[in-house]
Amino acid sequence: MGAQAQDAPAPAAAGPAARLRALRRALRHRLGRVRRLLPRLRFLLRRWQFEEAGRRGAIEAGVRLLGDARIRLGERVTLRRGVVIAGNGLLQIGDGTTINEGCRISAFHDVRIGAGCLFAPGVSVLDIDHRFDARDVPIKDQGYRTAPVVIGDEVWLGANAVVVRGVRIGRGAIVGANSVVTRDVPDYAIVGGVPARLLRMRPE
Repeated sequence: MGAQAQDAPAPAAAGPAARLRALRRALRHRLGRVRRLLPRLRFLLRRWQFEEAGRRGAIEAGVRLLGDARIRLGERVTLRRGVVIAGNGLLQIGDGTTINEGCRISAFHDVRIGAGCLFAPGVSVLDIDHRFDARDVPIKDQGYRTAPVVIGDEVWLGANAVVVRGVRIGRGAIVGANSVVTRDVPDYAIVGGVPARLLRMRPE
């Protein structure tokens, strides 16, 4: 009879360093799942603060609601860290819109944001500003002017863009970073600058 085949050597047991690395990977995975779930849990706990709130929303830490604005959120709306919503008017945000870190929305009259919009960090939307008609009266004592702001579906506002009162931004428009929008923007237009001007139209 031939020589019997030798048994394969048993795999070496993992050392302490390998076990520690595996434990760290498992912990990172679990912590990642928790971090992803926290904004949805926070949304559920804060739904009572909104006049309407659709399903599957997300609110990150540090979101502040100042005043008593009537806020209506569609489905899958995300408010990221540090978003501030102020005012006592109406704010409506459509399905699937994301408001990124540090954005500020002042809704003292009427602000309507469409579905599928993307606000980059630091965007400001203001439906109010100060009156300054009289030279002999401090601006802070002259009161305010308000006008509605309407932002259409699938609009992308670049980082630190500012949209002032009375402006309507059309569907699918893009506003460049650091721009100040002082007049209406057509559908699918790309605008930029201070004040924002038409750069070109998006291709069909």
